[in-house]
Amino acid sequence: MNALDGVGILFVNNFAGPGLGGGETHLLAIAAACRDAGMGVHVVCEAGRDLEAAARREGYGVLGVRFRGTASLAAVARVRAYMRGRDVRIVHSGGVLSNFVARTAVIGLPVRVVTTVQVELDAAAHTRAGSGGVWLRRTVEGASRTGTDVFVAVSDAIARGLVIAGVPADRVTVVHNGVDADALDRAAAAEAPAGLPGTRPLVGCVARLERVKGVDLFVRVAGVLSRDRPDVSFAVVGDGSQRAELETASRDEGLAGRLAFLGVVASAAPALARFDVCVVPSRSEGLPMVVLEAMALARPVVATAVGGIPEAVDDGATGILVRPEDPEALAAAIGSLLDDRERASAMGRAGRERVGARFSADEQRRRYLEIFAGLLKDGA
Repeated sequence: MNALDGVGILFVNNFAGPGLGGGETHLLAIAAACRDAGMGVHVVCEAGRDLEAAARREGYGVLGVRFRGTASLAAVARVRAYMRGRDVRIVHSGGVLSNFVARTAVIGLPVRVVTTVQVELDAAAHTRAGSGGVWLRRTVEGASRTGTDVFVAVSDAIARGLVIAGVPADRVTVVHNGVDADALDRAAAAEAPAGLPGTRPLVGCVARLERVKGVDLFVRVAGVLSRDRPDVSFAVVGDGSQRAELETASRDEGLAGRLAFLGVVASAAPALARFDVCVVPSRSEGLPMVVLEAMALARPVVATAVGGIPEAVDDGATGILVRPEDPEALAAAIGSLLDDRERASAMGRAGRERVGARFSADEQRRRYLEIFAGLLKDGA
């Protein structure tokens, strides 16, 4: 019998969608590893959203709550009540609201808390929260931070930021995000999502349509490239608050019929596998799953050198890194790969090898189970 068998773990996640982001994909992967280890898995999430449906399909215990505003206080009480009688001994969370609810709900209980940090600490500065919103998030996070036993950073860059922000180094550990290349191959074999251009070459971006992801830069770059390369098509997979303005910008760039907005898809793999170049123009990142997925599918990546992206993309070998907020550099990098298909293919192959060696889902699962087992041992 292993140390985790029969132990309850509760994941708290406040992402409201649309679809599932990288953090939610990460949660479901770790939850599956916990289930396979014999743990009782429970998920607290935004009621009525895609994560709730996904967790129910997996057969996990699910509590749907509201996180926004004062509803977060009610969520604390509901989470605390939910844990009674379920032998929950570990709570896992990520994100300011999720962390607040998780840490507050377990006060005074014999429960260990793990916080996974997927984003850079300044990521909120690239949203519409404004300086007041950024200050509030930092204040809430800092006030409840002592409630976490272990911080898991998804990249070395995130770990350094946590220590600079005052988290004791001995409470921070790095577990890189990981992907299952074989599972991605199977998913990629499915039919292409509706609306994906069937012509090649195809340059694509998979992201939430929020400012932090830099999709507005991708649209500008597509406009530049399209004027000199009438054969190239473009696609954006994902949805978010910027969709309407991005579609307007696309029309202004003369991209009608050239740039397709696909919205949320069941799996990004069939689209990624058809990209000749995968573009990640983010303003801030932790270690985005789309980078690892594209590399696992042997797609060359052009990305901004922010957060943990340089830890995944070997510049010049598995892709090309450029400065953030530099559409000219993005356009030049994409164009260079379109002009040299042999180099682009070699980068794709090298990317797949790199993912297998350094960013495997098996290693990610092993490390998380090791952390959970260690916490239980320390708390015994």
